[in-house]
Amino acid sequence: MRLVAIFTTAIALSFTPNANAQKTGHDVLRECRLVVQDRQPDTIEESIDTILCSGYVSGLNDMSQLMLGLSKVKIFCIPQKETPKTGQVVGIFAKWLSVNPTALHERARRLFLVAMKDAYPCEKLS
Repeated sequence: MRLVAIFTTAIALSFTPNANAQKTGHDVLRECRLVVQDRQPDTIEESIDTILCSGYVSGLNDMSQLMLGLSKVKIFCIPQKETPKTGQVVGIFAKWLSVNPTALHERARRLFLVAMKDAYPCEKLS
């Protein structure tokens, strides 16, 4: 029952108008703090934050992959054989945010692209 309440709350929060569209790096880092600390949630609030973190970053990743597939411009290049799982992408982004505190005021969706570019740069063609 507790798990159902957590998921229901997380889903309701994710559909709040403009809540996700305007997230900053600070917002995502707060929600993803347990990923950075490499620990499991102890409270319902921490569980909700972890679910929101994972869902938001997964959505950013999915949208980025879609946009990269539709455009000719490659911002980051994940090798086909190395496709990271959602938890790895969340970890990459959360850790990038934690070591780049001066960027936390910027929009999370832009920072996600920067973090992924740092983790998976495209090789320059000579």
